Amino acid sequence: VIFAGWFFLYQKGKHEEFIFLALLGGTIVVVNSKSFFARVHGQLVEHAAIKSLEKIDKSRVTRNKPLPGRGDIDVIYKAKEDTYNIEIKSVQDPRKVTKKHIRQVLDASDYTRTLPVIWLPKAPNKMIVNRGGVTIICGNARQLVSYLN
Repeated sequence: VIFAGWFFLYQKGKHEEFIFLALLGGTIVVVNSKSFFARVHGQLVEHAAIKSLEKIDKSRVTRNKPLPGRGDIDVIYKAKEDTYNIEIKSVQDPRKVTKKHIRQVLDASDYTRTLPVIWLPKAPNKMIVNRGGVTIICGNARQLVSYLN
């Protein structure tokens, strides 16, 4: 974009238009890179969380179960009495769990006939919150397993 702007605008004396185009192109790059890095961060948090859960008892964990038309379920966890579908989020505050997150885990629960859980493994304050029919668990893998069993 910048090269094309330089070629078609700057060389023809349209300096203001070139600067505008360069700023617009830079803004687009910054916005896209933020969402890209947020996605990558979320995937890293998810991967580390699943590994920590598998260290406790790998036989109870099924990871990345396909959910037709909607991606995948992060974890299916078979506890002593119930089976849970766990969506892992990288946010640290349960108030930042959105309606979209809640709908995602409820849809997965309907499909798999499991209990819905959103797990925030990076949350600094250990707590359990219920919102919209979903249990939100803030804490590490041991705390999650302790609650589910």
